[in-house]
Amino acid sequence: MSKKLIFIVNILLLFSVSCSGMGKSAYVLKDSNPNEPAQLDLFVSGRENTANYRIPAILTTPSGAVVAVCDARKDRPGDPPNNIDCVIKRSLDNGRTWSDVKTIADYPGMRAAGDPTLFYDRLTNTMWVAYVYANEGVGLARGKNEPGYGDDTFHIRLQQSKDDGVTWSSPLDITRQIKPEELIASWTAPGVGVQLKRGEKAGRLIFCFSVMNADKRQDSYVAYSDDSGNTWQSSRAGVGTNESQVVELNDGRLMIVLRTNTVTGIREIAYSDNGGENWQPQFESDVLIDPRCQASILRYSSTKDGDERDLILYSNPAHASKRRNLTIRASFDEGKTWPVAKTINQDYSGYSCLTRLPDDSIGVLYERNTSQDGEKKHTLTFARFSLDWLINDSSEK
Repeated sequence: MSKKLIFIVNILLLFSVSCSGMGKSAYVLKDSNPNEPAQLDLFVSGRENTANYRIPAILTTPSGAVVAVCDARKDRPGDPPNNIDCVIKRSLDNGRTWSDVKTIADYPGMRAAGDPTLFYDRLTNTMWVAYVYANEGVGLARGKNEPGYGDDTFHIRLQQSKDDGVTWSSPLDITRQIKPEELIASWTAPGVGVQLKRGEKAGRLIFCFSVMNADKRQDSYVAYSDDSGNTWQSSRAGVGTNESQVVELNDGRLMIVLRTNTVTGIREIAYSDNGGENWQPQFESDVLIDPRCQASILRYSSTKDGDERDLILYSNPAHASKRRNLTIRASFDEGKTWPVAKTINQDYSGYSCLTRLPDDSIGVLYERNTSQDGEKKHTLTFARFSLDWLINDSSEK
């Protein structure tokens, strides 16, 4: 029996987690000045029996569903070891109304399913979520992580949905395929992955993850699949970095933006000429300031796809040392320069994730602090804004 047939049989036999039912939503994006972003606090810590929400990922499917996924840290804040579920909300109207929260992955006890990254296979109409699975007692800053593939190290697991996030397959563990055995940890880089459109690697699925070696050095890796997620390979893209995100350029190259582990106050970049199998040496960006935080990069449009302009978007807390000032940048020359920068939130801002919405507006799901019920609450806020608002001071308008 072929590996592909075995995979299909396993998916059919394993359980499916139901996330159906939109119902009447308590989460509605209110109308605002069309010249300013509209914002909605979508996941609020302390609500829905969850102590702390973190780590946003958001994706728009070809049929127009907007899917937001994150960590639900059920009992207390903090990374693993902790009780962390992977949860989802969906919108079918450009992010105006949202479903109740539903659970994709919930492991018993103090086990974790966190740091989600979303990607979509247009060849099979399948949405994937990848996340790090942590057994009880396993963690980075706290807990243990050991070489190999046993219960005492992080695992990377995938689940798939054929109906835009309504139902999900059971987990598929790909740690043995992508993590070198001698490394002590591997975990997903939250955000989104990509499916390549250009050249002989077209159709390849790619998402980013991080690793740690025995000397506690963290590196950035990418995982890639040429058979719609049945099998996976990996490559190292950055040294001394983590939490990377990747975008495909018009010439077929990949550009990866890398979070550094040193206090440089700047993002690093690397390129691949062969679909992520090998990477050129990384270098510092001269524009993308960064306080050692996750960031998001997204291709909005491409003249290669018939669009009128080439446009890549980037979001992060644009500060050299503090997580504040969430900024959306725009590049019209494939990431060489970033002439447009607009602020979404001047105060505390953490992780973020960008998506192009069905009506061609832009959505970003990001971390901030809000005042809820008289207390400061860590919140994942969804902001929607027009392309015109973003580039209205640009010569590219």
